Amino acid sequence: LILAIHSYVYFWPSTYLWEKQITSLVIVGLTTDHCISTSTRMAANLGFQVFLVSDGTATFDRVSYNGKYYPAEAIHEAALTSLHEEFAVITNTDSIIATTRQPISD
Repeated sequence: LILAIHSYVYFWPSTYLWEKQITSLVIVGLTTDHCISTSTRMAANLGFQVFLVSDGTATFDRVSYNGKYYPAEAIHEAALTSLHEEFAVITNTDSIIATTRQPISD
């Protein structure tokens, strides 16, 4: 089952997911430090096991409140670091593909 879910994680049909015995979620998308972070945290708080795909997420360069420039990669790494082991397992596309290559049964 693949669900396209945006940052509106608090509107997730979590009851539906639990009824279908879906307990793990794989998260990809934009932006790591905003929507992805929010969705990951909320999914973990709702009790899902979360796998966040590091090379399936990204963000943009940022300029802080004091004018300091931060490149996208630094923001991305900081966001992943904040989520690592507390809210999600940080993984990559190859690992997800390797663990999901199983025959589909009805």
